[in-house]
Amino acid sequence: MQPHFGFVCALFGSVITFAFGIWPESLTLLLVLMAIDYLTGVIAALREGEGLHSNTGFWAWLKRGSCFSLFCLPTEWTCSSAPI
Repeated sequence: MQPHFGFVCALFGSVITFAFGIWPESLTLLLVLMAIDYLTGVIAALREGEGLHSNTGFWAWLKRGSCFSLFCLPTEWTCSSAPI
């Protein structure tokens, strides 16, 4: 199982690097803050006794994905040497 996980991680990293080029520190900060936001949301839902709902989680991930995309696309356009 371990070699397959390493292969998947390497493949994912290669695709991300190819798609977005250089990985800026601001993108790392965005991902860390998004992870903290998600974890605190899960902790708050469990603490309030509401439990976890897949519908709420879906919309949370969709929001984070759109935020990530909106940050990555302009970064790729400005770093690319090809004309738009």
